[in-house]
Parts: sequence; structure tokens; C-alpha cells
Amino acid sequence: MNRRSQISKISHKLLGREVMMLVNEKQHAGMHQAHFDGGRLTSGVYLYRLEAVPSGASDFDRFIQTRRMLLIK
Repeated sequence: MNRRSQISKISHKLLGREVMMLVNEKQHAGMHQAHFDGGRLTSGVYLYRLEAVPSGASDFDRFIQTRRMLLIK
């Protein structure tokens, strides 16, 4: 079955301020890439969160993952 999910990928500073929305669209299951341009950001530690919510899904089907990223200029 080829499921579609609402995908959002958001970058945050450690204090919680959202700095960039990378993806916010429905996508088919599979491998995808998003381009991150940190040219306007300062060096430091950032968090990014990936959320995938399948269409018509319950909260148990939802995928949420948060990772940290170190940006060095």
C-alpha cells in the first residue's frame, strides 16, 4: 500500500525558537531529501524535528523524531 503522510520538518534553536520550516507537505512513503541552508544562521546547536502523520491515522500511527545538529561556520 502506498500511504501518504503529512510531513513537517522544523529547525529550532535550543531555547525553542523556530528558525526554519524545511518541509510542510503531503508526501508518499519512501526516501526524501530536504535542503538545509544555514547561511543566515549563527554557529551553534540546533534541534530538528520530523513529524509524519498518515492520513486518517490515530495518535498511535504518528511518527515524531527529534535530533540535534551542530552548525559550525
